[in-house]
Amino acid sequence: MVYDFVEEFRSAVVDRTVIGLISKREKLMIKDGKLTDSTKKRLIKKIFERLNRIENYRDQETRFRDIMKKQAGLIDRFLCGKANKYRPYIKTW
Repeated sequence: MVYDFVEEFRSAVVDRTVIGLISKREKLMIKDGKLTDSTKKRLIKKIFERLNRIENYRDQETRFRDIMKKQAGLIDRFLCGKANKYRPYIKTW
């Protein structure tokens, strides 16, 4: 269930961050088939920056990390029977 929840946000946070780095021609270094420690640190830094960015969420300016919290609350309400449906987060590029 956790992986399903995270999947809603993967493309908007992780994929977008990685594609942004690649489009800026920043090197993502790989050694022995794995990302180097310096590349991992840079990706983590950029992903956290992305999580703290303001996004438009249902006509409100909201930090991305807070969007995730709100969506978790909506899933909770749905699973506990307090809501009839769950409206997923869908970020358009």
